[in-house]
Amino acid sequence: MRIVKATLIVVAVFIAASVLTRFLISSGIVKAGLESPIGSAAYSGLRHLFPANGMEEAEGLIISATLTLSLLLVSLATWTILKLWHRLFASNP
Repeated sequence: MRIVKATLIVVAVFIAASVLTRFLISSGIVKAGLESPIGSAAYSGLRHLFPANGMEEAEGLIISATLTLSLLLVSLATWTILKLWHRLFASNP
């Protein structure tokens, strides 16, 4: 039962991160962030770390970085919510 629950949580986290990534990219938040001085420096650093030649590879790099950050954010939020849930609603032995 624990394996099924853990698998469902992992799938739900991945779906939530994918939806968050799609929202961030389609709403223009990522583009606005890349046009800022900090975003430009981060993008230059990523291009030096992972060589991206051409426009399609650069777009793939941005999507991958956004998905990775979304996965980290959603995983952290899920972990925090589960810890609070267990602390508030766990039965005392």
